[in-house]
Amino acid sequence: MGFNVVSRSRQIINVSFISIFTNIILVAVKVTIGFFTNSLAVMLDALNNLSDSLSSLVTIVGTKLATRAPDKKHPYGYGRIEYITAIVIGAIIFLAGATALKESIAKIITPEETNYNITAIVIISIGIVVKYGLGRFVKNSGEELGSQALIASGTEALFDSVLAIGTLFCAILSFFWNITIDAFLGAVIALGIMKSGFDRLKETLDNIIGVRADEALTSKIKCHIRRYQGVVGAYDLILHNYGPTEIIGSVHIEVPDDMTAREIHRLTRSIKADIMRDFSIEMTIGVYAANDSEPYVAKLKADLLRILHSYQEILEFHAFYVDRELKQVTFDLIFDFETKNVESLKEEIIQRIKKDYSEFEFSIVVDPDFSSTGLVTACA
Repeated sequence: MGFNVVSRSRQIINVSFISIFTNIILVAVKVTIGFFTNSLAVMLDALNNLSDSLSSLVTIVGTKLATRAPDKKHPYGYGRIEYITAIVIGAIIFLAGATALKESIAKIITPEETNYNITAIVIISIGIVVKYGLGRFVKNSGEELGSQALIASGTEALFDSVLAIGTLFCAILSFFWNITIDAFLGAVIALGIMKSGFDRLKETLDNIIGVRADEALTSKIKCHIRRYQGVVGAYDLILHNYGPTEIIGSVHIEVPDDMTAREIHRLTRSIKADIMRDFSIEMTIGVYAANDSEPYVAKLKADLLRILHSYQEILEFHAFYVDRELKQVTFDLIFDFETKNVESLKEEIIQRIKKDYSEFEFSIVVDPDFSSTGLVTACA
């Protein structure tokens, strides 16, 4: 994280312009070759490159719109416009593939002769190298900039270079052995284009619906917070994505129950500022009290952990607190999403621990598995 939004936008646009320029040259060359060789496969390869150019153009427009400043109506900014543009790109690619498949089927039913030559074969070979190089460049740039649109475009370009190898194979067969599989290869290319569009749509819709936050990022944030003096643990981390560079989150920190309000205030303000500086995340921080430094409480916690370790369904345990005055024990559990009998398991756990601590009332809160890291989490 930690992108400079303006710089990121400029770099995405620059990469997209390079992609447009390269693909337009490839389109012009392949259309010329396809016209003179009467090759449907080459023409569909050119159509694929044209859809790539349109995709890059949409990426530029979407990136410019996504960097608009937040306003009263859209206080979270316009970052999610990048997801909308990715959907448009996916739809363009899928429709291009469907059109290509229709033409390929028509040519299979009514085949036509192709007329490849050495010049065409050499130019197709050069085009493969150029497309592969462009794909690596765009994908690597997308990973560095955190741009799903560029990553998808780069991945698609790499896939296109593989499809273009099929076109080269088709040209070699036709030129040297007079074997024509042009229309059949065109159908394969068309299906590949459709799959690329479908995959992009699926990935983008997942982001809009809401996917699990990156595990490496959540672990890094939690370990970062645990390093602060006075923090016993960090839990319940939730990250809301409002675009690739706009994330708002919340987390609970566990602190000793004898900390003063002033100490907690200083601690949370410091954590909040540092998370913004290091991760570019606007973080809200809640507090859990901990008193397991007391020998009796520590023993109760250890006995409880032994019980919890016998349940594979339990992913995380936190917010443990013993109120000896009120005779109450509270803690939170996170169960695997596949667990169906959560309520009965809660009751079973309570009955097992009450055998040794019958004087206490136990209360368990079940949290959703947003970013669990295990019953006991260690940071390097």
